Amino acid sequence: MQTELIDASDGTFRLQGKLRFDTVSKLHADTRLFDAKDTKIVIDMSEVESVDSAGIVLLVEWLEQAARQGIQLCFKNVPTQMDRLIQVSGLSQLFESNRIDSAS
Repeated sequence: MQTELIDASDGTFRLQGKLRFDTVSKLHADTRLFDAKDTKIVIDMSEVESVDSAGIVLLVEWLEQAARQGIQLCFKNVPTQMDRLIQVSGLSQLFESNRIDSAS
């Protein structure tokens, strides 16, 4: 599966594939996430296959950009592997307030 950010409409995006050092630059360059005029954006992560620390950094950058633009960014269906990396990185509190549901 190719790593992609898919606009599912109405402020929802599906993130799919591998969030790794060699794939996140493409996602970082994709500006569609913040081009919309939505005040709340939901990212469904149910199709994320794997993640490394670069994937977590990307999500932190998206959270910071959303905050600068006054957008509420929420994550849905966060994979267990990603949840573990978030905890080990000491970022649980940052992500906790931006979650819609528990880890899948």
